Amino acid sequence: MKHFLSLADVSPEEMWHLLDLAIELKEEWQQGGNRPLLKGKTLGMIFQKPSLRTRVSFDMAMLHLGGHALYLSPNEIQLGVRESIPDVARVLSRYVDAIMARVFAHSDVVTLAEYSRVPVINGLSDYSHPCQGLADFLTIVEKKGRDLRGRKLAFVGDGNNVATSLLFGATKLGMDFAIATPPGYELPAPVWELGQKFAAESGSRILATHDPVEAVRGGGRHLHRCLGFYGAGGGGGPARAGLPAVSGERRAGREGQTRCHRDALSAGPSRPGNHR
Repeated sequence: MKHFLSLADVSPEEMWHLLDLAIELKEEWQQGGNRPLLKGKTLGMIFQKPSLRTRVSFDMAMLHLGGHALYLSPNEIQLGVRESIPDVARVLSRYVDAIMARVFAHSDVVTLAEYSRVPVINGLSDYSHPCQGLADFLTIVEKKGRDLRGRKLAFVGDGNNVATSLLFGATKLGMDFAIATPPGYELPAPVWELGQKFAAESGSRILATHDPVEAVRGGGRHLHRCLGFYGAGGGGGPARAGLPAVSGERRAGREGQTRCHRDALSAGPSRPGNHR
């Protein structure tokens, strides 16, 4: 049985298998619909944190593949409060075929996986956002092709769960990775050390800086992820958080002959801690 808790746990070969399968299923759906590969299967969805995209994407994925999604709201379970996490895992394992959990603490989804008899998917935790990361790399492969070695993924924002997943995914696939954060919002040291390990194995180059211009600097083969950063409390913009208020196009334009808005994966604001 294989859980999906972090891209750190996935081999490069497994990542490519997941990406190839996603491309195949997407093309199949666009050509008229998917085969009912999950007919008779049920996904239990635990939400400590509500989410539009996570709820709809998992629900519709199960529908497209012939299965059923069971939504469990924060009030219905109160994970770790009304019922212990091991008990929730044991009970759900008797009724559903897989569990997706969108939680606050990563330790909660790890405990679910430890006591579950069925596969557990991390829909988001404070440590990692592997589904978001995998979807981002699907977009990169669709737009840039499979040859990712020598390409660069730059992240400008706080060192959050999305940044963690992008670091792990990029270094697993052989991409270079750069991150620019305000002082005090860097990726945790254990995360960066894992990224260094994966980079050494794949030949990736990684960079951590406080200068967004340095992070996105490079040639036309580079791909950038440009994010606005909001300071603690959700306001104040980049300057309050310690990042210069420089537009994405100006940051990446003249120095790399690229434009952030052309190659950006997303252009929405990011808040410290968790994303989406």
